[in-house]
Amino acid sequence: MDTDSYVPIKYETKRIIRGTPQESETTLGDYKQVGGWFLPFSLETRQKGSSGSQKITFDKIEFNVPIDSTRYSRPKPPTGGGSL
Repeated sequence: MDTDSYVPIKYETKRIIRGTPQESETTLGDYKQVGGWFLPFSLETRQKGSSGSQKITFDKIEFNVPIDSTRYSRPKPPTGGGSL
């Protein structure tokens, strides 16, 4: 937790994957205010003991954006010839 801004800057997780304990840490950064909330626009996760990492960055975060209901429509079945 950042002592000046009171936002989380890192968290650690422990989980079991295929019977083996795994530890990782995620660093949060590039905080910006969106809709009255301070949100991290970057997250970097690394497995402890590994040199590699995965970084996710967001260009934009929005709340309560209308979504067209057709997005949830069932897709049309495929047509054409193929046989099993």
